[in-house]
Order: sequence, then structure tokens, then C-alpha cells
Amino acid sequence: MILYTNSKGILAKKYYIQSILNMELRYLKKQQTPDKNSVFIGWGQKDNTRKIKSIAEKWSAPYWQLEDGFIGYIGHPGRTGKAVSLIADPIGIYYDARQPSQLENLIASPIDRQLIERAEHLIKNIVRLGITKYNCYAQDSTFDNDNSIICNSDNASIYLSTNTQPLINDSSPSHNFISFVSDSKPRILLVDQVLGDLSIQGAMASEDDFLAMVVAARRNHPNARILLRTHPDTRFSKKRGVLASLVNREPILAEVEVVSDSIHPHKLLNTVDAVYTVSSQVGFEALLLGKKVYCFGMPFYAGWGLTHDSKKCARRQEAMSVYGFSSISLPQLVAAALIRYPYYFDPILEKCCEVEDVIDIIAHQQVEATRWRRLYLVGFSLWKRSFMRTFCAHLAKELCFVSSLPPHLKDDEHVLVWGNSYPELQSVIRVEDGFIRSNGLGSNFCRPSSLCIDPVGIYFNSFRPSKLEQLLNTYPLDNKILIRGNALLRLLRTSRVSKYNVGVSHEFHPPQDGRELVLVVGQVDGDASILYGSPFIRSNEQLLWAVRKTKPNAHILFKPHPDVISGNRKGAVSAKCQSQCVDSLVIDIELASLYPHIDELHTMTSLSGFEALVQGVNVITWGQPFYSGWGLTQDIYPPTRRQRTLTLSALVYITLTKYPRYIDWKTGLWCSSEQLIHLMAGQNKTPVVGLNRWRRWRIKFNYLFQSLK
Repeated sequence: MILYTNSKGILAKKYYIQSILNMELRYLKKQQTPDKNSVFIGWGQKDNTRKIKSIAEKWSAPYWQLEDGFIGYIGHPGRTGKAVSLIADPIGIYYDARQPSQLENLIASPIDRQLIERAEHLIKNIVRLGITKYNCYAQDSTFDNDNSIICNSDNASIYLSTNTQPLINDSSPSHNFISFVSDSKPRILLVDQVLGDLSIQGAMASEDDFLAMVVAARRNHPNARILLRTHPDTRFSKKRGVLASLVNREPILAEVEVVSDSIHPHKLLNTVDAVYTVSSQVGFEALLLGKKVYCFGMPFYAGWGLTHDSKKCARRQEAMSVYGFSSISLPQLVAAALIRYPYYFDPILEKCCEVEDVIDIIAHQQVEATRWRRLYLVGFSLWKRSFMRTFCAHLAKELCFVSSLPPHLKDDEHVLVWGNSYPELQSVIRVEDGFIRSNGLGSNFCRPSSLCIDPVGIYFNSFRPSKLEQLLNTYPLDNKILIRGNALLRLLRTSRVSKYNVGVSHEFHPPQDGRELVLVVGQVDGDASILYGSPFIRSNEQLLWAVRKTKPNAHILFKPHPDVISGNRKGAVSAKCQSQCVDSLVIDIELASLYPHIDELHTMTSLSGFEALVQGVNVITWGQPFYSGWGLTQDIYPPTRRQRTLTLSALVYITLTKYPRYIDWKTGLWCSSEQLIHLMAGQNKTPVVGLNRWRRWRIKFNYLFQSLK
């Protein structure tokens, strides 16, 4: 099927619409004869849709009305927010109660218990995470039902990150908001809407209904404080609110308290006893939060027995009676409006997805609330500063890059260093590349897509604890976690994604000498992971001699580190060691091509040991990497603090999902480990070569420019 439009605005969303609907979108030219099986589309009920609708009627072709879904954006659409849902209604449109819509039909139709349970779970997650239409609320806009604090699964305060999306600035609660939550009076919320909005007319309402709403609220709640929530669009443009424009003219609005600050809708809703609206989606969100909702128009969620309605819609009553319903349950409404009606879009993977996937993406944008006023980032090169600002912006209100440690710290100041710099410091935040890093080498200035930010230690330092070690020792495991861990294992095995994703996928032909095939993985000599993670064996040469001693008859493959091959780092072995300890040298073949053929992998602390475990290889550690000591590896020098036995799926889950933070640089969105793996798997791997001096300086200047923006 072919989609046709005469709207340039719709055409500007061509890739997005095509990806969601899985149909080709074309611009309808004058006098053009459309293809057979064509579908004509327009956006909502705007004036410019009349022409395309009449053309559809002329050709007796279907006409679909498009609109944003009820979980519409990450960020605000007026501020480059990312669209995540689309409605394509072949009957009408949800906000026009004067005619049927596909949503109406879905709400009235019976659904099975499985879908009910899915909707119930969805409601819980929406309330827990504060999911709304425009997910654009920043620090201190988070909440829960009791104490205005939202909590994730780890009970940490979170807020929607401002690093990647231009969100509404809400760095502190307004004095107005604090004042009306500080007393014990009942509070009633009036919801304003944009003057002239099509949803008002479609809800069979007018300006008079807004005034009637105010009168009813005062009559029904004579002792309550009446609050008026302005529409967010009126804060970003020249649009005006219906009631906001009447505040100074209508006596009935004289004592109404206007809430114009960018407070999260749920945070505001949790402070009130009832909600009065004409047709705003805020009324729907109030239902999800268990609030009484009074409707003075006929929005999609009214007329089903869930709201107190001033108007009637006989069509909805008749639709329910067909199936014997006197009213619709909230899960049934949610199943129709949030699961069955919209299409959803993953902006990171650029493909159609489910509502739960979108909620997960939004949840990833939520980070811990700012803890410090100022954070000193010590000793970071210019090229690192551009991405460090993004990864660390949520940690403090002010980031200061300095060359040396400040002499004194105030109570609201802290220090962050790279890796194990300043090892003598006990109380600093340490940061290091994540385990799925990039498509290219860091030594070639390839920006990382993941970082591990550790307030306890750092994962490669076995001499002291780290946050990762604590998680591996104590994180509670259940069946759901193990299922996700096993899925991650399968994804890693099929995608063959590694830390740097370099090398050429050549077929490996193992030696046919009948000997045990042992792979020794080289590292960068002097690397901090060796100095602080391998107490006895501390160089590639020492490792090779040790392996040869324990495996005198084995065929030893040696694969040097990519940074050593490229010439960016040190790690070469002597000719004597190579002649006596190495049977085959592997240079241009990626590790994933070797794993199916080897009997063992030997390493000091290399991440390749973790990747080999994932691929089902026997791993022998000569150091104490983070993945050793959990019963999954043969450890020559076992770490003493690790007492817990873990399954491989548990190790993978905790290591990849709970410890690093991931970002998709194309969209600027935080993402999951699974999403990044999919992205890396779809990219071509880079060759293992160093950069010439001109190329290195050009990249440095580019990062310098980015850091100064």
C-alpha cells in the first residue's frame, strides 16, 4: 500500500511515518493519478486536510487521520523532542466525539485477561515512572504518590536528564507550588487548554463550558483552594489559554490560583483531590493516578462510567450495551488507548516497537538527582571533555575541568577522576570506559558510547571494592532478571559485538596438529587494569611464559592488543618469547572468529575473557578481573572478597545493565545495553590501524570545538 499526502509538514516526517506504518509515503502532485491500494492521510482535522480528504472520497480510497499518541514525545515537540508514537485512525479521530473513531470501537470491545493484566502492569509503570504526554520535565519535577519523590527499582531519586534533550527548566519548585501544598485545605485542579484547540470543539464544548467548569468546582467544593493549571504550549509560543486569558476579566476567576510553572503533571495531580477538565489529556492521567475526574466536554475517556460527565454521548452508551457493559474498567480503557490504538516508535533503533519499549526508553532518560553543587573533573584531556560533560551533567549543577586537585573541598563539592588516577584518594568518583564501548579504538579518539561511573572504586582495581563488585556480590536475582540475562547472552552470541568492534571478520582455519589449542590475549603493558588487577603476572611476556610452562604441549595462539597492533600503545614481546611461547600469531582476525575453535583462553585481566565466557569458552585468569571469582572461571590467583557463585546470565545482566550508562550519540538519548548492541551490530567494523598526525590533530580540534560550545 502507498500513503499519499499533500502536506509538506507530514512529508517532513516521511522517514518516521514510513518506519512506523511500514508503508511508502509519497507527495500527491496536482493531476496525479494515485496507485491502486492507495491510502490518503492528513494530520488530525486541520483546515488543510479537507482537500486530501475530498481526493480520497473522489477515488473511493481509505482516508486516515494521523495524530500524536498519548505518550507522545521524549522532550517537548516545540523544543526538538523525539516523537515516539503515532495514531493512524481510518474511521475518525479520538478527540472528535461528534463522530465515531477507531478508539471508541476498541474501548467498547471485550478483551482477554492477558491484555487486562498487561494494561494493569502498564498503569503501574506509568505511575511509578511518571510517564506523560510530553516527557520533558527536568530536575525536581519527579514525585511519588506520598512524598513527591519518584523511585526506580533501586529506590534512587531520579529525574529526566537534561543532557540530551532540551527539557523544560524546573530546577527548583516554585514558591507558588510550595505555598499551595503547605496547608491542609482541599485542593481542586482546573485544567486549562489552548484557545481554539480542535479538541475543544471536537469534545462538543466551547468557552462557556470552561466557565461552567469553574462554577461547578466552586459549588461542589466550597472550602477548597481552586488551582488553574496552564497548558505547557502557552509557555513556549504565542498560544493563549482559554481560562488564562479570562483571569483578569471574569469575577468567577478572581480567587483562582494560577499554576503556570513547569511542574510535572503527576506531581501536581498528586497534590489535589479532584480534577476538572473540558477535554485535556491531563484528565486521563488523573484517572491513572486514581483521582476523581469531572469532564465538561466529551474527551475520549469520558462517557464510559469512569468520569463525572456534564455531557452525554449516546453512541458510547449504545456501544457498551452491545457487549453488555454498564461501564468500562480503567484497564480496558488503557488497553485500548495505550496498547491497541497507537503505533510506537523506537527513535534509537528507528523501528516500530511496543508501548513497553517506549516506556523503557523514557525510563533510561531518568537519572539520579543532582547530589553536588560543584564537581571537579581532574586531569581530563580536551577531547574527553566533550563527552564527559554529557555523561556527568546530572551529577552536579556545575562541572569544572581542572588540571590538579583543588586544595580544599566544601561540603557540596566533589572530585571525579579517570580510572585509577590519584590512587591514594579514597573518596572520589571514578570513571572508565564501558564494556561495549564504540565502533573503533579509544586511542584513535573514537568517542565512547558507554561509561562506568563508580563512586566506590573502579571495576579493574581488585585491591579495593567497586560498585560493580558490590552489585555482583549482593544484587537480588529473580527469574525475570535471569530471563533478561539469558536474552542478553543470546544477543551477544549472535551479534558478535565486543568492546571496540574492530578487526576484520576473516574465517579462521585452526591448526591441524592435534594439539590443544590455547588462546593468549595480549594487553597494553603498564595498563592500569594490569597494575591494579593482576598482582603477579604483569606483562604480555610474563603471561606467555607462564602459559607455556603450564601448557608445554599446547598450540598457543597469541593475539596482541589492538592498541599495540596500531602502534598507539606498548605491549610487544621479545623475539625469544615469541619463538618459544607462540606457535601462531593472530593479527587481523577478530576474537569472535577464534572462540569456536579454541579449547581455552588465558588472560591477565582482559575484557576478552568476559566476552569468551559469553561465547562458552573455558577461561583461565592470571589476574583478578571483575568476572573472576564467581565460579565461572579458573582463577590462578583467586580474589578473596568474592564469595558468591553466579550463573553466567546473572553475571551478564548485572555487568551490562546495572553498572555502565549507555548513550546513542545520533539521537542524544540514553539507551539500554541491548539497544547499543543492536546499533553496533548494524555498523561496519573499523580496521585496526593508527591515525596519522594530521588526522589525530583534526579530531582533537573537532572535540575542542565541541567542548567550547
